[in-house]
Amino acid sequence: LDEFVVDGIKTTLPLFRDLVGNADIANGDYDIHWLEKYLAKEE
Repeated sequence: LDEFVVDGIKTTLPLFRDLVGNADIANGDYDIHWLEKYLAKEE
């Protein structure tokens, strides 16, 4: 993902990069509300 480049349009690649590096995701420690809470913290 770090080498993937898309110019001209907005993508979700930055979010995916963050998610694959997140310890909660790696450990399976998430539920259906996890992403909503994660995005609220990022704002």
